[in-house]
Amino acid sequence: MKAAIYARAATNEGDVLDNQVAACRAYCKERGYTVVDELVIQEMATSTNKQREGIKKLIQAAKEGKFDILVIKDKTRLSRRESQRIAFTYLFDRETIYIEYIEKEAHTMDSFMRPILFIVGEVIEVIKLYS
Repeated sequence: MKAAIYARAATNEGDVLDNQVAACRAYCKERGYTVVDELVIQEMATSTNKQREGIKKLIQAAKEGKFDILVIKDKTRLSRRESQRIAFTYLFDRETIYIEYIEKEAHTMDSFMRPILFIVGEVIEVIKLYS
């Protein structure tokens, strides 16, 4: 499997981004995933930052079939806001990209959430088309 890695920090505290990437690379190596080096994204952004260039790049790469799985240290690195995390998860799931968090207490897409996110996504798309 080809893996992309996403690391995010709100502030520039030491080697926090490098440490996240190193942990994700080790996780990928243990599982036999091939890390796509051009898709190792390190981003400085807060949860209030709505424009995440790194996320945009990963979504575009997903549409182009450049990777199969997105590896992130923990769910808060994608976003501390549950609503944003659900939206990002939906966008990746729509491209058949599975998000794998290396810290196991984190949320992953399960059989219960998938249909809910699909319905919410469809509702949003219809609203965009007709408003």
